[in-house]
Amino acid sequence: MTREKQFKEIFTIPIIPEDNYLKVLVKRALQTLKIDIADYRHKFNNENHYNNTKRSLISESTLSYEKFCEILYILDLKHTIQIYDADNKPFIFEDEITQPK
Repeated sequence: MTREKQFKEIFTIPIIPEDNYLKVLVKRALQTLKIDIADYRHKFNNENHYNNTKRSLISESTLSYEKFCEILYILDLKHTIQIYDADNKPFIFEDEITQPK
């Protein structure tokens, strides 16, 4: 077995103080789950989409909620947002709202 097959170099992005919370969540997921975004290259629309997504994680710009959801979808990850009331009880919505496709 060659060295390349034994030790795969994973694309990692350090968390910086300028990162907004959505970008931090994506970066922490990539680090904690040891996800190499290159393994999902086939799920991007094209090479520009792949490169622009990587650039959005590296740049100092904020990550929008829409882009956050897109990245999680591409990486086969899911998320849940829970809202709590003043008494720290989970707020339950009467109807279920699904994420747009």
